[in-house]
Order: sequence, then structure tokens, then C-alpha cells
Amino acid sequence: MTKRREFIRKGLLGSAGVAFGSFAIEPLNLSSLIEESGKGTETKVPKPVVEAEEVVYQYVPADNGAGPMWCGGSTTIVKVGKDVFASGLETVPEWKPLNNCRWMLFERSKKGWVKKVGDKEGRTREPSPMAAFHDGRFFLSANPTLTSPDTYNGPAKPEILQFKKSGEKLKSEKSFPVWSGNPPLYRALLPQLCR
Repeated sequence: MTKRREFIRKGLLGSAGVAFGSFAIEPLNLSSLIEESGKGTETKVPKPVVEAEEVVYQYVPADNGAGPMWCGGSTTIVKVGKDVFASGLETVPEWKPLNNCRWMLFERSKKGWVKKVGDKEGRTREPSPMAAFHDGRFFLSANPTLTSPDTYNGPAKPEILQFKKSGEKLKSEKSFPVWSGNPPLYRALLPQLCR
């Protein structure tokens, strides 16, 4: 297996572990990582446990240099309470690369993964990172291009979609981040609740 495929496989397993897993607290010797004056330093740290490994959706290569795990270490799977959601990347063969994809949102149900919603307007190149808050809201970052379908590349208008599940329905709102100058993080989604 090539190094790249091994990296992608481990990335998928890592994301699945966060989505479906639990955290077991086990003693771990960190003496080689931290400076301590005493001997035998043991610190309890979370250890992810993979509980399930499943196919969320089938990806068709877009031949645009990107792929489902090409989002800079940001997760594409989130767990909100008992609900698990994943973003996906759909290739549209009629569209010219680079921006020949659109995002999709899946939910894990008792019957498996179900597509809940997808982008009907925007065209993008990359996957959509996700984040979740403890209050039940979860977010999907999208980066639709501002160019026409026959254009190879060009500017985009980043957007954040906020979802909240109400019964079996998903409510959503769209917002548009504003930066002064060029944004420092191109495709990362870093959640932080302010108190």
C-alpha cells in the first residue's frame, strides 16, 4: 500500500473513531514528552477507541487534485449527542475541473448512512470540514466558486452552514465569514464557544 493510501486509510479510521468511538482513559508514560523533575511521571490521557468502520458514501474521483480527505486535518464527521453526521463530496461529471464538485450531508441512521441534504447551487473543489457544539448545533464549511461552470479556476465566497436537528428534520442557516485582508486559514474550521 502506498504511503498516501495508508495516510488516507488512517485518516478515515481516525475520523470514524471520533464519530463512533468512545474515549478510554488509560495511564500513559509521557516522560519523554514533558520535562519533569521527578521520576515515573504518569498522566491519564484520552485514548480513542474505534467502535465501527463503515462506508459513508462512494466517491467518484473529480480529477481536480482534491479528494474527500483533502481538508487540512479538519474533520468531516461529527457526533452531536447520539446523532452522527458526515459531509461528503459529490463529483458532477458535466462540470469542468477544478470546481466540479458539491457538498453533501449524511446522517447515520439505524439503517445505515442516509443523505439528508446537498448543495443545489454551488460548485466547489474541496471537501467541507465540520464542527459541533454541545448545544446541538453543528456546522459545515463550504467554499463555492464565483466563476462560471466552464472556467478552470477563480475566486470563491466562503460560507458556514449551521444545522440543528429538530425531530427528524434539519434546520439550517447560512452565514458568510468576513475577513480583513486575506484569511489566514483557507479551509480549516476551528470551533470555539465564547462564554
